[in-house]
Amino acid sequence: MKSDSFKAIISGMYYFTKLRILTILIAMALSLFIIFYGGLILLLNLTFNQPNGYYVMYPTYIIVVALTLFLVEFFLFFYLLSLGLEVKKRIELKSPIRIPEVLVTSLKKYPKFLISTIFQLFVVFGGLVLIIVPGVYFGVRSMFFNIETHNGDVTLSTALKDSIELTKGHFIKGVTVFLFYLVIFFLLIYGIFEAGTGLLLTYLGDSIVLSFLILAYTFSADALYHLLKTSVGNGIKSQLFRRIAYKEN
Repeated sequence: MKSDSFKAIISGMYYFTKLRILTILIAMALSLFIIFYGGLILLLNLTFNQPNGYYVMYPTYIIVVALTLFLVEFFLFFYLLSLGLEVKKRIELKSPIRIPEVLVTSLKKYPKFLISTIFQLFVVFGGLVLIIVPGVYFGVRSMFFNIETHNGDVTLSTALKDSIELTKGHFIKGVTVFLFYLVIFFLLIYGIFEAGTGLLLTYLGDSIVLSFLILAYTFSADALYHLLKTSVGNGIKSQLFRRIAYKEN
């Protein structure tokens, strides 16, 4: 029998292709590209090393433009992520996908989803920068934080507590999914870096990799969330949870 972790990973990959979201992927890749490049300008205030050995300094207005693009694309990126979850949910429920309705619903869920996702990013990357173990541990314990805010009308504190509680007895399942995508991320980024394709192409490649992995990981976390919600016997018996857990037609 397939484990919940394996089911979640397969589900994440499946819905990534099921949604046929090439356009969204490109938009997300471009968003991350702007984030990387805007961050480079903002933090270092320099660009490519010129043949004469000097760096070209950007004027102040370019820094302002870069920061503006950084913020706009950052918020757009996570709205697209929320939108992808909403479309995935409707596919699982076999509900009609009406674009205006999906856009509005995603927009209503977006503020709490954005805050919870940013929190997760700080926790994970902060832990990974220090040493890997804290990043993995806190990343797993909070992996359902943004999923909970998206799927239910709950407060941020309740959503975080639910994520911690839900992973309490299922840490291995969560860490399996988390490490699967984390390892793939490092391998692909390392491969792009070793390819020596130049700074711009490297950033673009990193953007595409991150776009795919963040989206697929979020879908996998969502699938695992529903599987665990059903298995813990907490009374949640919605059509969505039953369909995922028992493959009802």
